[in-house]
Amino acid sequence: MITGKSAATLHGVPVARPQDPVEVLIKGCKRLHGIRSWAVRHYGFESTPWFGIRLATLERTALDLLMRNGLHQAVGLCDALLHAGLIDEETIGKYMVGRHDHGIRRARRAFGFLDRRAESIPESVLRVMLVLAGLNPVPQLKIPGETGSMLRGDLGFEEAKVLVEYDGAWHADPEQFYRDQQRLRWLRANGWHVIVVTAEDLAKAPRRIVEEVKAAVSSRKPKFA
Repeated sequence: MITGKSAATLHGVPVARPQDPVEVLIKGCKRLHGIRSWAVRHYGFESTPWFGIRLATLERTALDLLMRNGLHQAVGLCDALLHAGLIDEETIGKYMVGRHDHGIRRARRAFGFLDRRAESIPESVLRVMLVLAGLNPVPQLKIPGETGSMLRGDLGFEEAKVLVEYDGAWHADPEQFYRDQQRLRWLRANGWHVIVVTAEDLAKAPRRIVEEVKAAVSSRKPKFA
């Protein structure tokens, strides 16, 4: 049965990269190149026919994403399913009730961090990092812009006027890059402290990111007498 990132991609949410192994549940788990497999219990109702084999349902796909990945990645992958509108938190939560699968505790912990507002996996990873550090960022924070327009920040702290923006595009389209720079200039000119996080930052300096955000939020929170 195809599951996990492979199943999510076949359901229309492209979270598996071309170089990623195909994720499957099989009897008699074997190590094969290009295959990531688990010999765990699953039931007939948890899959549907797909070109002569079986494809995990969305519920089972979400469950395996939560059970078989580290916390940050599990949340990001399942957030992608939620954001696509293919499944909701209530359905996933009900699907886990009464289960005793290997990894179900990990899944239940990750479930508590899910948020459909996330627009990318790195955004979700960033949010989980910040929440674990005791912060409470709002995904896709809405900010009134010029002439009635509405801007959004990836992760925002409204009271402190701090935004954390993920920029994973190393070679962005020139027009998009120009618009992004205009937006950043407007935000900063209007009192917002914007912290831009790149893919390299996220991979190599997660602790520094957290400390920078904590310091910015702490120093900019309104002081009440």
